[in-house]
Amino acid sequence: MADTRRALLLLAVLAVASAYGPLFWPQPRAMTKGTDNFTIDPCRINYKVTTVPVYLVDNINLYLIETFKCKKGVEQQLSLGRDALNVTLTVTVLNTTLIPPLAGFENYTLNLTSDGNWLLRANFFPGFLRGFETFAQIFKQDENSTYYVEALPMNISDGPEFQWRGIMIDSSRHFLPVDVIKRTIDGCLYNKVNVMHWHITDEDSFPLEIKSHPELSGFESFNNQTYTKENVADIIQYALRKGVRIIPEIDSPAHTQAWGRSPQLENITLTCPGGPYTGQFDPTLDLTYQVIEDVLREVNEMFIDSVVHFGGDEVELLCWDLRPSIREWMIKNKIPTYKDLEIYYRNRQKQIWRKISNKTASYWANEDIDLPTEADDYIHWWGVSKNVRQLENRTNNIVLSNYDITYLDIGYGGRTGGIYGNSIETWR
Repeated sequence: MADTRRALLLLAVLAVASAYGPLFWPQPRAMTKGTDNFTIDPCRINYKVTTVPVYLVDNINLYLIETFKCKKGVEQQLSLGRDALNVTLTVTVLNTTLIPPLAGFENYTLNLTSDGNWLLRANFFPGFLRGFETFAQIFKQDENSTYYVEALPMNISDGPEFQWRGIMIDSSRHFLPVDVIKRTIDGCLYNKVNVMHWHITDEDSFPLEIKSHPELSGFESFNNQTYTKENVADIIQYALRKGVRIIPEIDSPAHTQAWGRSPQLENITLTCPGGPYTGQFDPTLDLTYQVIEDVLREVNEMFIDSVVHFGGDEVELLCWDLRPSIREWMIKNKIPTYKDLEIYYRNRQKQIWRKISNKTASYWANEDIDLPTEADDYIHWWGVSKNVRQLENRTNNIVLSNYDITYLDIGYGGRTGGIYGNSIETWR
């Protein structure tokens, strides 16, 4: 990418397409179009798949049955009839291994000729998924619901401009059943979104089962609704089959009220009065770091992606003034300010993580956060768009989630909000 900061965009951007021919989301990077039009029913195309792992055929059938409402899907090769143009779509995927949709793995070519010999080709399985979504978008329907295709012959060579295109879900404020998470992953597939950032824990609950600390989810879940290790593995496998990465977030040292609700762990958190988020770790206790290490060790075992999000925003520094032992510890350890204590926590957390894993750490950042980062850390910006220039001298990978335009519970002007705080917060 030309920009040395390699800024990573969180939401796909729709480019304006011409009125004639398909309206693609997002617009392919390179495309040529002709002038031929044909009546073509996607349910009557001959789908010829040269390599047939079950999950590849399952994805074709997902489109045929759910999108096009076909009465049946394909097995290996199934001819369902003829249209004005007898079409065979040959799908060639050189490597069908289930791999994360990383840089270079989502490219594909789609060649749609006027003689009906169509070809979708990808080097890797995620590229096939992106290409088949593009294929599904070529079809239009007239007033009689008859399918047709415009602008043949059409040749598309495509790959993502941004390697991180994501959506975040929050299972702490609202417990999300596994089938709801899978339906969200399907939505990612249809929109060529390749990251689902899973904000698992927060003030309200800790729904992830941790075997070394069953009290976390035991005392701190909604009506004992939790995610088991098997649930997590199922979700990750499902996401891989849809070309989606699962990035877990274990937020701290703020947003941690739920960690301390059991008698065993009640001392590791403080209650901070007056703010919207009232729970915060005591970063001076050895028990705090032992629990963090235990949790992160199991998170590392459960989640296979190369990135783990550690949160890190909205720390209420003066909250630590409520516990005299914290100030005494700071004096003893020559830590002069609460800001220095916050930095101490992050550094010690990172040291623990490096004992466990070499996976990349990601942290929240906005106008109020200026904490040290290491060269390989991801910076996840949630400040306003006009202030993103604060990051221009950073060499880290940057994920943009500007809250004024990308927060779905806030909106941007108009009836859904537009002012931070004037939002749709059903979880409160």
